[in-house]
Amino acid sequence: MSEMFDHPDDFLPGAVGDPGARVFYLQARDGHRITTLRCEKEQVLALAQFLMRLVGDEGAIEPLGELIEPVIEGFTVGNLLVSAEDADGSVLVVAEELVPESDDAPASGEPRELQVRMTAATARGFAQRAGRLLAGSRPICELCGRPMDPHGHACPRLN
Repeated sequence: MSEMFDHPDDFLPGAVGDPGARVFYLQARDGHRITTLRCEKEQVLALAQFLMRLVGDEGAIEPLGELIEPVIEGFTVGNLLVSAEDADGSVLVVAEELVPESDDAPASGEPRELQVRMTAATARGFAQRAGRLLAGSRPICELCGRPMDPHGHACPRLN
């Protein structure tokens, strides 16, 4: 099942909770229609970085609204796909549902997905907001890539 937002009012990253215990989201809003997906901090960072490489940092930046709360989670993001639409300069982001598989119960049916087509200015706005959102995050260990707490870090690479 696929849901499409074609140039929505907002497509933004957000987080709920305190650093170290935050839950990250992607939220698309068009009028009163809102879809919110749970994701990992690293997915927000990777998407923002890729969008900036795709559209560049020159040009207009679309200001974005705030995360609409209470957050009603649609699904958890597994894969993120991004493509440039050359005809009008827009960007298409596809977020696919994470469907866990186990030996006992293989995945059934097609995963849900959210498609968001946006302007380059909205993509720049997404990346800018992601930068501000992630600036308050815990630093990442250079050895293992895991977040470090202020009181210390038990890095598995040092054992």
